[in-house]
Amino acid sequence: MKKQIEDTYFMPSFLSVNFSKLFFLFMCLSLQASAASFNFADISWGSRKSDVVKTLTAKGYSRTPNATINKNGDLLFEGKLVGENAQILAYFSGDSLAKIKVNLVTKDKDAIAVFRKMKNLLSKKYGVPSNDFEFFQNPYYDGDGYETQAIKLGKATFSSFWGTSLYLEITEVLTIHIHYESPEWSQEIDDRNRKAASDF
Repeated sequence: MKKQIEDTYFMPSFLSVNFSKLFFLFMCLSLQASAASFNFADISWGSRKSDVVKTLTAKGYSRTPNATINKNGDLLFEGKLVGENAQILAYFSGDSLAKIKVNLVTKDKDAIAVFRKMKNLLSKKYGVPSNDFEFFQNPYYDGDGYETQAIKLGKATFSSFWGTSLYLEITEVLTIHIHYESPEWSQEIDDRNRKAASDF
């Protein structure tokens, strides 16, 4: 019986190493799959600009007169999302979609309510946030009637995260931002920052 127990828990060293490698590979693939599952308007990461334009215009978003917003070739669209005025910014790495940011422009007094509405909608689709923050710093507190003033002064935080590839926030100008980021975005933003720094 003792020998059988020992055999049950014994694992040759080469199998242990292979198991570790397989586990690491599985975790990497799981993280990539998780990141890839967060998409705005069902647009796949890596989509070409022409396909992004076609999909967003078909969904009722219009390109702005100056649709290309910078030298990187990123595009700006406008329209309505869940009844709110929305700006859709599509960021590219070359001709491949790498990030989408949604800006919801609300009345100041409605910002918190819209944030919570969007958090509820995203939670229904993607599950509860992995990290969720709603807090105030002294002398402000929830229910004091000065919540929006606190946000403008940087004395309140409203943000929710689904992993590292999707997050929702209220900015200090009381705009709701929803960030969808592909696995490639981190490298793309590093490249952009490096190019910008070389201009000095």
